[in-house]
Amino acid sequence: MNKLDISWDKVWEDCLKIVKMIQTEGYMPGLVIGIARGGLIPAAMIARQLGVPMVSIGPTEDVRFFGPGCLVVDDIFDSGKTLNDVYTEENRHVTLYDKDYLVEYPSRPDWTVIEGNARWVVFPWESEDNG
Repeated sequence: MNKLDISWDKVWEDCLKIVKMIQTEGYMPGLVIGIARGGLIPAAMIARQLGVPMVSIGPTEDVRFFGPGCLVVDDIFDSGKTLNDVYTEENRHVTLYDKDYLVEYPSRPDWTVIEGNARWVVFPWESEDNG
């Protein structure tokens, strides 16, 4: 299987790239929302760099509870289902990786680091056999 192993250093580097993109656009969320499980670590890293609080939610929870002006973070945009389940127009959305950037979905991440990586992505907080 063609896979991409992501190191802790690479995750940190990519989170810093996302923060720079967000700051370049002049966007400042009031809250960072990490989608469990994969989005929690990138959300914590991004929230820390932005200096804003962070909360975690499950992949089917309603983010509208937190109001507008939130930054919703997940690790990967793969099938598009998770992001589209939590998507709201009032919030902005981040994934570190977007595997299916050519596929049409109702909503896409506002910011991502890697687009079009069709390989299996293995993050440092997961094992290869849990996919």
